[in-house]
Amino acid sequence: MRSAPPRVDELRQVARQRFGIARLHREQERTIGAVLAGRDVLLVLPTGGGKSLCYQLPSLLLPRPTVVVSPLLALLEDQFLKLQQLGVPTVRLDSTVGVADRRAA
Repeated sequence: MRSAPPRVDELRQVARQRFGIARLHREQERTIGAVLAGRDVLLVLPTGGGKSLCYQLPSLLLPRPTVVVSPLLALLEDQFLKLQQLGVPTVRLDSTVGVADRRAA
């Protein structure tokens, strides 16, 4: 039996404590709730609309790894570094990572 997903106030608390984000947008709350409920999600927002948080926050609450696929190396690097700074265990696999490091990951 799957446990109930966190309530919106719990999501807001994690966003505030771990990411320093004072307020979640309605689309973020709905998307994060759907991810945590195990539903498939497609979120389309403009640049700077807060899409990254919609997988970063659930990754802290789920009992399994989160896999993110991005075609943009610069975005991948930026988010990798940000998550490391926040203390989130993170592994990056892309064309700049050597074979030995890929195997270690």
